[in-house]
Amino acid sequence: MGASAAIVSTSNSLIKNKIPCLLLWVPDPETDFTDDPEKIYEEGGQKYRGSFWQEAKDSNIFQCLSDYQGKIHLVYGEVDRYVSRELMDKAMKLVKDKGQEVVVLKGQDHSPWEYDLVQEVYKQELAILKKP
Repeated sequence: MGASAAIVSTSNSLIKNKIPCLLLWVPDPETDFTDDPEKIYEEGGQKYRGSFWQEAKDSNIFQCLSDYQGKIHLVYGEVDRYVSRELMDKAMKLVKDKGQEVVVLKGQDHSPWEYDLVQEVYKQELAILKKP
């Protein structure tokens, strides 16, 4: 949810071109959410209104990501139970085509990930943030 929101925020005229780097963990660009859009849901310690997923889909995350000019570090779990392989592949190709880094965590789901793998992701992202 946070990764999707971060991507969309980069197209907001108030902050466009002011975000130098996106560290994206498992963005879900086009979930087809069929439950009650007005209901409040809770997942993994986050609460959200069901309408979030339709709003995210309507925001054209792929176009926002394509237009973004900063650094990107994209991370997916290999066996994500929420994001389809097709959507993951589309996002990964877009990011790779921009010359940015993509990481797929072998054997991992959407979340949570194994501790040691997360530590490696943190190290990679800190290195990216330190680069000019």
